[in-house]
Amino acid sequence: MNSYKPYTITIDKDGAWYYNGRQIIHPTVLRLFNDGLSRHNDGTYHLEVDGDHTTVEVEDAPIVVRGVMPVMDRDDGLLGFILALSDDTKEALDPETLTINEKNIPYCMVKREGLNAPRGLPARFASKAYYALAEYIRHDEDENTYFIETVRKKFTIPYQGADT
Repeated sequence: MNSYKPYTITIDKDGAWYYNGRQIIHPTVLRLFNDGLSRHNDGTYHLEVDGDHTTVEVEDAPIVVRGVMPVMDRDDGLLGFILALSDDTKEALDPETLTINEKNIPYCMVKREGLNAPRGLPARFASKAYYALAEYIRHDEDENTYFIETVRKKFTIPYQGADT
């Protein structure tokens, strides 16, 4: 007789994965899980690995931005940013997806090119990454808006903070 034992897979606010409360640390398993993660239209997260499906409980955002590296042109003009993510990948920041919530925590969308997440996955900026990004965030006092300006475009950052 087969007995089914329920299990839970979770991702904490720091991007760490857990299986039944125990942290998953094996690099191959983490890569497999990160690659198999998707977000459905109803906002729930799902993991598909080798045809097996399960839901994933996510404490905050499934991906954490751990580092921000500005990309400059030869005249020191800002072209954009490269993000170092909690799944050990790097990708360019899409400034159009950047927001700051009511707790002053920035988020953006990542993994937008992946087959498993065509709309992308939300990523929360860790403190160190936020501080690196904050060097480039400006405040327009007349409009009471926050923005980042690259050599190509000015990107307004939606902000849900107390002073809006």
